[in-house]
Amino acid sequence: MIRLGNNQVSIYPNTGIMLELRGKIIFNGRCSIGNNSYITTGNNSIIEIGKNFSATTTLRLVCYDHIRFNDNVLIGWNCLFMDTDFHRLIRSDGKRVKGYGPISVGCNTWIANGCRIMKNTIVPDNTVIAAYTVLTGKVDAFEKTVIGNEHQCKVLARGRWLDIDDMEIFYE
Repeated sequence: MIRLGNNQVSIYPNTGIMLELRGKIIFNGRCSIGNNSYITTGNNSIIEIGKNFSATTTLRLVCYDHIRFNDNVLIGWNCLFMDTDFHRLIRSDGKRVKGYGPISVGCNTWIANGCRIMKNTIVPDNTVIAAYTVLTGKVDAFEKTVIGNEHQCKVLARGRWLDIDDMEIFYE
């Protein structure tokens, strides 16, 4: 059974669900996505949802490449999964950064409320992601691990910037 837009958490408005579909969504089993959620897919993109998927409310799926949820994934409220930056950055050598990449969430994973899972993220099986965690890139963790991050500002890359006149991404 696939249930979309059901009212599961009383502190969020019962606004149903918004779907903006240009790509594909593949359901491989039972799926429940709560109210106040939004799913958007770009051309040629794919969202794959495994068996026993549940997201309580205010789920944001922004897929312009590929997002895969394996079996038995539970997502708390107000979480965002976004496989694109919607902008390209320029490196010091003049090369353009791709601007998008896949997301894969392992089996038996619980993602607590307020998390942000960004492009090129791979979450291992049997992982718990602490509330308000932001993930980018491969998660360097073993199975059966609770992960989270501290919220301190640090420089992530040098020699990159946004060219406001050249922001368009070309999806392959």
